[in-house]
Amino acid sequence: MALAPLTADAYLNHLGRACHAFAACLETGDLDAPVPACHGWTLTDLAHHLGTTDPLDPALALDGVDEVVTVMFPRQVRLGRTARPSAALGLTATEGGDWVLAGDGEPEPAATVSGPAEALFLLLWHRIDLGDPRLTVAGSRAIAAAVLAAALTP
Repeated sequence: MALAPLTADAYLNHLGRACHAFAACLETGDLDAPVPACHGWTLTDLAHHLGTTDPLDPALALDGVDEVVTVMFPRQVRLGRTARPSAALGLTATEGGDWVLAGDGEPEPAATVSGPAEALFLLLWHRIDLGDPRLTVAGSRAIAAAVLAAALTP
């Protein structure tokens, strides 16, 4: 009997459960306790490692930006979790890559955020904001901030 491959939703459900379990461990656990699977590390060490996501490989970050713009954001709109922005926002990675978060009938960006792919990826996931020194904004900073404030990802 062959097993069917997991769907993307199944992967996300597994990841979500693991993240919630780890968060609960951080809330109630001894932060100085050793982590058996990570010899020499404490729970604090593991939390820092997972929470401070080492510089991302540019190819991975570029793929992540592309996934948010072309898959996650459109799905968020389609499912009614967020509204399509009233203006378009451009994203330009210094490593090469351009995207547009499309606004309502407005294909030309009213603002463009540029920077390393890693910073753009973290920005889309709300891990950093437009004030990060790696990023520059051309055009309307207010529109960029408004578009980025939306639930772009699940």
